[in-house]
Amino acid sequence: MRHCYINDKLNLDEKTSLENSPIKLDQVTSKALDIFVGGAELPEMQRQSIDFATYRKSLGAVEIFQSLPGKNHYTIMDELTSKKGVIMKTLINRLIIDSSIPILI
Repeated sequence: MRHCYINDKLNLDEKTSLENSPIKLDQVTSKALDIFVGGAELPEMQRQSIDFATYRKSLGAVEIFQSLPGKNHYTIMDELTSKKGVIMKTLINRLIIDSSIPILI
């Protein structure tokens, strides 16, 4: 984010950027963090998502990484809001599998 037009509004310096980088934060590998990235995203965005998933896997995290062809950071949300969406199905499976999460009806 720091090296693109978005930083014109965010004004991130290197220190702030590193402090807020998910890969630099303490990782809780006992909880799954499924990572999805759009296949239509910029190559750098895809690379960072792959790197983050690879890093977490190296720490022993068990989770899903999936690139969704043709999706970008706007259209990938359809996969969360649609009952047939890949992200929604993954979320439902996580809720069913992880009994520590209370399901409110």
